[in-house]
Amino acid sequence: MDSSSMPRSRSLSNLPDLSPPYPLHEIPISRLPRNETGTLTAAWSTGTPAQHKELVDPDSPPKRTLSQSFSSNNFQTLLKADEPLDPNRPHVLVLCTGGTLTMAPNPLNNGSLEPVQGALGRWMSSFHELRQVEMPQHTLVEYSPLIDSADMGPEHWARIASDIEANYLHFAGFVVCTGTDTMAYAASALSFMLENLGKPVVFTGSQIPLCEAHNDARRNIIASILFAGRDSYPEVLLFFDDKLLRGCRATKTNTHGLGAFASPNLAPLATLGVTIAERLDLVLPPPKAPLKVRVRVETRILVIRLVPGFDDAVLQILLTSDSLKGLVLELYGTGNMQTSKKGLLDMLAKAHEGGMVLVATSQCAMGGVVLAKYA
Repeated sequence: MDSSSMPRSRSLSNLPDLSPPYPLHEIPISRLPRNETGTLTAAWSTGTPAQHKELVDPDSPPKRTLSQSFSSNNFQTLLKADEPLDPNRPHVLVLCTGGTLTMAPNPLNNGSLEPVQGALGRWMSSFHELRQVEMPQHTLVEYSPLIDSADMGPEHWARIASDIEANYLHFAGFVVCTGTDTMAYAASALSFMLENLGKPVVFTGSQIPLCEAHNDARRNIIASILFAGRDSYPEVLLFFDDKLLRGCRATKTNTHGLGAFASPNLAPLATLGVTIAERLDLVLPPPKAPLKVRVRVETRILVIRLVPGFDDAVLQILLTSDSLKGLVLELYGTGNMQTSKKGLLDMLAKAHEGGMVLVATSQCAMGGVVLAKYA
């Protein structure tokens, strides 16, 4: 992937001072601006089950349709046939791949939590907040079968990207509900796969399933739809708890807390409270070219975290492998490693000359790599 396709971000040296006072733009939630969308009436095509969806444009000549294709074999939706859309409210497409928020206890398996097909749609239909005029309209598409986030990978990210591309012109924004274990990986990947993205794509999920009386899923879904219906952030995002994070800067930092994700080197783009506090100084400029989707992802890569006293013999074997195309080294501090291992350094240089992509990163959560800082 060339550098022109990389998401725009600020260098560490140009990060704004995050200590108050910093520029905030607060918006009462009930007065959020609305995007303009076309007047479309939803209708379901007959034929093979749930292969594609057609939206009939009432202002266009008869029999002209706007086709919305989905790469998944089956899906379910909340939007019923012939349900009219309000032209004054943005329309958001919600893609659900699975995750904790779709789970419920299975009495046949000692009450353990399992994904329940169609459960998210039934729960969301009871959310009175989604029927308020201040909220965007939404269509829910549920992948079948639901996917455990630990099983998700590049082929699933490509499927999500393709579904967004196929429906890009018909929705104001997109929400992707998925499991938390690999959510940050998916959000980061989509940040690169969706080049010149001009609409919000918000990843979300939950730590507690919707079937529980106390859960974080309800607010995460509602807030994500709210942000996806706005045009303030033309990029891939991750919303969790009360923070809207840049997708390629987010990481999961807590397995039990409701604030499961953080963005150590970049402030939240927005924080949800009584009002929405936005960091408009961090907003990316709109794209200058049409959306371009890249679904081919190189999977022949490894991430190696160095530890003191490691035996570099195994690493040298990996570096001589013809199948390995990329290696990410998690180094100490600002990018340091044991310089006495000259054989390893020579092997890294040889691998780089042979076309292998080598990336140095820090094991520290905050800061960055400065390879020239120490001799």
